[in-house]
Amino acid sequence: MAVAWSVGSRLDAAQERSMLIAMVTVCLSLVLADPAVDTTSPSPTPLWRRRSAAGSIGLVAVAATWAVTRLAAAAMFGRTTSIGRWELLEFAVVASSQVAIGAVTTRGRSAPSIGPGLLVAAGWFATVLLPRVNGWFYEVDAHRWLWVAMLVACSVAAALASIDPARRSPLGL
Repeated sequence: MAVAWSVGSRLDAAQERSMLIAMVTVCLSLVLADPAVDTTSPSPTPLWRRRSAAGSIGLVAVAATWAVTRLAAAAMFGRTTSIGRWELLEFAVVASSQVAIGAVTTRGRSAPSIGPGLLVAAGWFATVLLPRVNGWFYEVDAHRWLWVAMLVACSVAAALASIDPARRSPLGL
């Protein structure tokens, strides 16, 4: 869906590139889901370690999909725009927000839902499309400390949600 939309929109405006990020990252809300939680929860491997492999693979796959889609759309229409550091920061924040909501909502559930991820994506669409809200977040380089703070907050939320409740140590050691 995101690939077809990016070809149709040409990704020539910053808002369109931001919407592509929100569309591509929505699947990250399910990357930490463990459908076999009833079986894996009593294992000696800590929760954060069980989640790290799936999370890493999912994040790399989504980042590659986004980068290829973004660069291919630019090349297809004759633009040689590269992905800048502020666009990378925006991708990192949106992706980490999806991972964080997924970590919180899938904890201990064997039947995860895409609903929380869609809700977060709708929030990101609102920041792009609503003029009053857009001014609080964009341009990313003008609000870089807010974006860095959101990245840290989402990363901490995902890490805290991955602490195994059966263990006292946060690292599960």
